[in-house]
Amino acid sequence: MGLTFNVLGQVTYVAQASADWNTPATWNPNGTPTSIDIVQIASGFNVTLNTGNGQCASLTLNAAATTTGLSIGGTNTLTVSSAVTVNVPTVGAI
Repeated sequence: MGLTFNVLGQVTYVAQASADWNTPATWNPNGTPTSIDIVQIASGFNVTLNTGNGQCASLTLNAAATTTGLSIGGTNTLTVSSAVTVNVPTVGAI
């Protein structure tokens, strides 16, 4: 039996568009992830970090499609304070 704890005010953001990390419309719910939030990049979306830095508590790339990704440009940084999970594409998805 596993226990899951949510930090007060913590939001789970799921990418709903291939766009910049710091663009609120990239995420569902609409907003920008903070250091306490959970981030999931859904299959088929490629999120870029081209305008400033990003942060989150955990990051999951659900890569059932080969077009799923995260690109960090220039001198920008992404700080993830906990787990990073990459779910690789299934056989035949390539």
